[in-house]
Amino acid sequence: MSVNANYCGTVILLRKLVEGGYCTKNEATRIAALIARQTGVNIKLPIT
Repeated sequence: MSVNANYCGTVILLRKLVEGGYCTKNEATRIAALIARQTGVNIKLPIT
């Protein structure tokens, strides 16, 4: 599977975690940015 597809799944998971109150939007955004940098993703998706 491509890194972009994996990143999409990760963002969906982070959105659900924010909805459920398990992390804040700010934390989820930082996690998504870190993963994007480490994996070389070339798309950007908002957390909300």
